[in-house]
Amino acid sequence: QQLESIQSLVSSSDDPALILAIEHSIPLFLASSLLSQYGYGTSKQLCSLMNKPGPITIRKNAIQFKGTDDELCKWLLENDGVEAVPMKDIQNKPNS
Repeated sequence: QQLESIQSLVSSSDDPALILAIEHSIPLFLASSLLSQYGYGTSKQLCSLMNKPGPITIRKNAIQFKGTDDELCKWLLENDGVEAVPMKDIQNKPNS
């Protein structure tokens, strides 16, 4: 019953911010802000991307593992069956 009332609210609304907020589970203020900055199409794409899970990352303990990142990836595959790739593009960059 709650789902039906939400669906009827979305279908009867002509407010694109409300539609984005409900369809993508984001706050109304964020939907409004995205729409004002990017328009409906780009805002909808951004909302879809925000709802996808990010990559799983790990951080090497350089004290316990002295090898390179490539060697760690190989070790993870051989010992744990975990496929991994080094993130060379962010390596050794200071925090902003």
